[in-house]
Amino acid sequence: MLAGETGLGLEEIKYSKGEGRRLAMERLYRVDGLKGDEIGRLLGIGASAVRQERKRLVSRMVENEGLKTRFEDFSARCLGLTLILI
Repeated sequence: MLAGETGLGLEEIKYSKGEGRRLAMERLYRVDGLKGDEIGRLLGIGASAVRQERKRLVSRMVENEGLKTRFEDFSARCLGLTLILI
């Protein structure tokens, strides 16, 4: 699912910067329920870096309605898939 939304695989997300990586972190936190340290281990960064990037994304979503809509649509699709699987 992350690759479909961000256009990046996990290895690419690890080494990329920008909105795709931030969206992936926020999705892992909100939708998948991972904690900052768990996300950090996946991406090879510290929990504080995860917090900082998520904070940046939230502030950008406040300013950019398109980015907010993109995240909400993606989260809704992920949650729908989860409900189908259960």
